[in-house]
Amino acid sequence: MTDLFAPIDSLPGVGRRRVKGFARLGIERVVDLLFHLPRRYEDRRVVVPIARLEPGIPALIRGELLQIDSKRIRSRLTRHTAVLQDDTGRIPICFFNQDYILDRSRPGARWVVFGVCEFFRGRKQFVMKDVDLTGTGRKLGQGRVLPFYPATSATTQVFLRGLIRKIVREVARRDPGTATFEGVPAFSEAVRMVHLPIDVEEPERGRRRLALEELVAVRLCVEEARARKPPLERPPDDRVPVSFTLPFQLTEEQERVWGEIDRDLHEARAMRRLVEGDVGSGKTVLGILAAVRAAGRGLKTVLMAPTEILAVQHYETWGERLARAGIRAFLLTGATSKREREEIEEAAGSEEPVIFFGTHALFYSTAAIERLGLVIIDEQQRFGVAQRRAIMEKATERGTRPDLLILTATPIPRTLALTLYGDLEISTLKGLLPGRRPVRTIHLPEKERKRLMPFLRSALEEGDGVYIIYPVIHEEAGAELMVKDAQSQFRKIQKAFGKYGCALLTGETPSEEKRAVMMEFRSGKVQILVATSVVEVGLDVPRATLMIIEHAERFGLSQIHQLRGRVGRGKKPGTCILTTAEELSEYAQRRMEVLVTCTDGFRIAEEDLALRGPGEILGERQHGGTELKAVEFRRDGDLVEQAIGWAREHYRKDPRLVTVPFLKGLVQAAPKTGADVY
Repeated sequence: MTDLFAPIDSLPGVGRRRVKGFARLGIERVVDLLFHLPRRYEDRRVVVPIARLEPGIPALIRGELLQIDSKRIRSRLTRHTAVLQDDTGRIPICFFNQDYILDRSRPGARWVVFGVCEFFRGRKQFVMKDVDLTGTGRKLGQGRVLPFYPATSATTQVFLRGLIRKIVREVARRDPGTATFEGVPAFSEAVRMVHLPIDVEEPERGRRRLALEELVAVRLCVEEARARKPPLERPPDDRVPVSFTLPFQLTEEQERVWGEIDRDLHEARAMRRLVEGDVGSGKTVLGILAAVRAAGRGLKTVLMAPTEILAVQHYETWGERLARAGIRAFLLTGATSKREREEIEEAAGSEEPVIFFGTHALFYSTAAIERLGLVIIDEQQRFGVAQRRAIMEKATERGTRPDLLILTATPIPRTLALTLYGDLEISTLKGLLPGRRPVRTIHLPEKERKRLMPFLRSALEEGDGVYIIYPVIHEEAGAELMVKDAQSQFRKIQKAFGKYGCALLTGETPSEEKRAVMMEFRSGKVQILVATSVVEVGLDVPRATLMIIEHAERFGLSQIHQLRGRVGRGKKPGTCILTTAEELSEYAQRRMEVLVTCTDGFRIAEEDLALRGPGEILGERQHGGTELKAVEFRRDGDLVEQAIGWAREHYRKDPRLVTVPFLKGLVQAAPKTGADVY
């Protein structure tokens, strides 16, 4: 039997050119062929009588060729019209160019044609997609459900079908040592259903079985990673006297999630927890409580934010209160002075408990942090897998294994979260904090722009803060994309509304200026903040009640949901106005409808997943290189739960995976998973 985990060039007929073609398809090993799923199927089991053809429905027909006429449309484009007849009637067959067909066909020849019937100038015609001039239909896969794969010029459909068919039949003859799961077909039967189906329902059943195999392999990687970690000895909670109290009561939801975090902090293994919650659900305070717990044990904490603005806000919100509790706090960003950095490095090497707030600059500091007990990553969706891996490698330089708490305000559908963050326990913080109300969202196409002004004038006259968001900073970029830019529009807004105080904030704004702008916006000295998506995460300005997002079709669903979470954080409700081009694609129109009708971040995340898929939501290769080819995250939630349970139970009984050599091969050959990151 062929070694399924051998390189793809071990197969006959696969030379250097085809290896390159396979690499473009993500196929490096023989086993990858089994998980190379068809992108579509065509049902060619039945030859349809010409009289029973239905417009818009692909069909296979057979008949006698009566004639062929040709008409040159323009240079290099010729339309051919053949007339085909069977016992029930006749129909014109339309195709373009392909002059070889004329050379090999004469009236009276038998054709088998696959295509689709449509109306042209009030009459039926059949648009040819493929033809078998021998009349047997064998070349077209007559009598079968034909798979169509992602292919390249080096690895064509015909070559892929033949190669995959050979491997599938080998697997059917001899099982490679796969597991048996309840409620799904055997693996050998599943690959047959996917690649050689006998009806149109089989491929989905087979796909789910392959998806389960992939998910189980991912979860076994997680179990293996966990088993490698020795027990963790934790210091007592009262090693250092700390008297920290919150200025408010936690909600029931916050109490519940804090209980989960606190249990983790008392277990004999390092905490690995993801807390996901909607905008305004109160996640940050849970991180602060965990940091206080670490300080009581004499350990240090790093709280890392994706932007300098958010890092400064966290420090200003909590630094003084922590100091009163006896816990020193420091802020480290790209703008931190040399003298302040020296003080921070001294604190990092000391034995005392300290909390460091900052951006990724925290981990480009030369000093390793002694007695680091906790790493908190806020707004984790803004950090790539490589960054998170670098953070944890830096965190463990002194041989410690710090706890890890990840906070995200971009809710991730549970199926996706359990797969991508397999080594993390997941807490979901539901609902909003008391007093927070959903933001009202209005969509205004360009021709309705005049409706915007009453909202803007009302907010300004009442002394409220207003965000106006643009997709690009510079005029040149705006001209290229045919959108308004922040810089030129700021000049116009300042001219029209200068008396209310206007400021510009982008990723290019110098650090000190950013801090000054935010202070003036919070105080009310500045009422209009013109910005880019740099304000997307975490900013808390209670007096801001209105956000205008220009060219909203240029932003993602979850990104707009994050942006609009910046308003309505005080006593007054918030309003978000989405301006767009007049003509929108169906995809863009659907996104606007979702935002107007839905305020639940979890539902929006599901819609985002449906519209864009996991790759775009999480960024390029954001799932740690784990290429899950058969998993469909919207439909396979039950499989994820099944995979978690099976992998945990099986690994306990058979940690060497002796009884399931195929799964062992998948685990050994798998790229790094989320378990390796943490």
